[in-house]
Amino acid sequence: MAKRMQHGFAARNGLFAALMSRENYTGIDQVFERPYGGYLSTFGQRSTYDPTYKENELIGGLGRDWRGIEGIRLKEYNSMIATHAPVDCIATLQAKHPERFADLGSVSKIVIERPKAPHAHGGQQIGRPITTTGAQMSTRYIAAVQLLDRKVLLEQFSEANLERDDTWDLIRKIDCVWNEEFDDKSAWYTRVSVEFTDGESWVQEMPVLKAIGSLLSGCEIKEKWRLICLLHDLRSFSSQIAVAEAIAHVEHFKADYCGTETQNTVRAAIDSRFVDLDCEILVLTDGDICRQHEIFSYLNDTVGDSIRVLPLGIGDGVSTSLVEGVARAGKGFAQTVGEGEKLEKKVVRMLKAA
Repeated sequence: MAKRMQHGFAARNGLFAALMSRENYTGIDQVFERPYGGYLSTFGQRSTYDPTYKENELIGGLGRDWRGIEGIRLKEYNSMIATHAPVDCIATLQAKHPERFADLGSVSKIVIERPKAPHAHGGQQIGRPITTTGAQMSTRYIAAVQLLDRKVLLEQFSEANLERDDTWDLIRKIDCVWNEEFDDKSAWYTRVSVEFTDGESWVQEMPVLKAIGSLLSGCEIKEKWRLICLLHDLRSFSSQIAVAEAIAHVEHFKADYCGTETQNTVRAAIDSRFVDLDCEILVLTDGDICRQHEIFSYLNDTVGDSIRVLPLGIGDGVSTSLVEGVARAGKGFAQTVGEGEKLEKKVVRMLKAA
């Protein structure tokens, strides 16, 4: 539970801090250190730097530098960070030698060499059955599913995949080793060696994992989203065509449509929903429709406790009566973004209301 809640608690604390700051709330003026001890003196005990810590660095840029998603690193793989470098190595080998790695039955042994810390954190022996969290923390499991599926996403930790015989057959061939020489190279230095039954072997080394070395590009983020949308072993909520169309519309959306297909679009979204799950529909519109009463009537008759429609009007030409009417009938929350206004603030308000 703690592992799953860390990110949520951090996000909530950030939101609370922003809300309290907006109301001019202030707390104690000495947060990190007091004469009798504190955060810095406790966690700086093993520091080899002189001075041991720099108090001013903690508040550098406070109240001056403001960032949103810029600089935030998104994980490419849905697993513990110390397992990422072996995945990067295996993915590189798969790309270089596709024919060899298409026949996993000919793989006789895989050796994964790491420095002490990542080896101790993820290189442990594992047994069957295994939990989702245990699998996400295991270098052996993660390497096996990358070899099999060429991806490490939520799908790889479904109940069925945790019990796949093919996965456990590969796990038995994987050996995780602490290479003491790597301790002096870098914290993430990794070598993966794959041996085949015919005596051939391939080796790939990486000094740092991609998640630390560079941010995911926009294309890589889109590709991860596309793959998550199209899980073939878990229930998918979108088709490949729909995902591609959604990306294209979002990237090129501007106030030049007419809003004429709003009702058909909303109806299609409601008809294709999973009836056993709550459904929230975000409607982007930049114009008006001729028969507003028809969509209002449809939503009044259709929307129940499990459905909410959240309209967002874009541009100065959008119909406020349409946006507000859809929100009322759809039990949602309306927002409009005019010329020169910040879209992000309005979206945040909608999400908070949701």
